[in-house]
Amino acid sequence: SPLHQRLQEENLVALPLTFRRGDPRLLWALVKIVRKGGFTVVDAHNFQSQMWGLLAATLSRIPGRIATVHSAYGIVTQGYRGKVQEAVLRLNVRWGCRFITVSEATKSYLSTLGVPEAAIRVIHNGVPMPDTPLQLPDYRLRKTLGWSEQEYVIAVVGRLEREKGHDVLLSALQLAVRQNPAIRCL
Repeated sequence: SPLHQRLQEENLVALPLTFRRGDPRLLWALVKIVRKGGFTVVDAHNFQSQMWGLLAATLSRIPGRIATVHSAYGIVTQGYRGKVQEAVLRLNVRWGCRFITVSEATKSYLSTLGVPEAAIRVIHNGVPMPDTPLQLPDYRLRKTLGWSEQEYVIAVVGRLEREKGHDVLLSALQLAVRQNPAIRCL
């Protein structure tokens, strides 16, 4: 994959697996990898890796098992899939995993699933903004969009999915533009 190629270019180890996400053979391949690698921490970042990766870590007696949770799975993904995702999170609690969340709201959500507060740490998905601009702005993109240098541009990066909160952004922009018509959003 392009990601694998990029990791290799950066001299990082990547071990691609050819199994599909729901294939139980994935579990045993991961068990072999973590045992052979002598890992002491496994950090899983999505539903599938929280299932297979953390189960492999548990079976291999890896002491550091971490699930990084980016959203309220059962709320964002309603129906059967959301229930399965929450069941996996509950299994991770039983397996002694610790949890990293990206917001206080996600931390509160995990608490409703029975995750002990002591097992949760919040690491916000954000970048501290410098007090002053690092360089002079480049206004070429604004000009191609027909915007002036005086307009205030907000850039948003994220998948166009409900959990990213673009609906909240659009509501906020409606209010903000009333006070400052020079606001633009990309």
